[in-house]
Amino acid sequence: MRLSKAHQGQHFGQEAKRQARYRGYDILMQRLDLCWMVTIKPSRSELPVFKRYAFQTATQSEREALALAKRRIDQALETSKLTYSATRH
Repeated sequence: MRLSKAHQGQHFGQEAKRQARYRGYDILMQRLDLCWMVTIKPSRSELPVFKRYAFQTATQSEREALALAKRRIDQALETSKLTYSATRH
């Protein structure tokens, strides 16, 4: 997966912004001082919506912030699958 830069040629003092898509979710990442603010939104109506769709990371690493967002998506999809299968019995 490639991260796209919202702004090319960032100047000092400007916030870095990144976007990615994973398993049908848009991941929007904005660099704050020493961390990333990550927002996860479904791109299709049939996907589960997160109770907490925005969170702040404890990492300065862009790759680690993206990996954390992917783990949260995987966990939400697994939980929704388990909930759906439990209600069908």
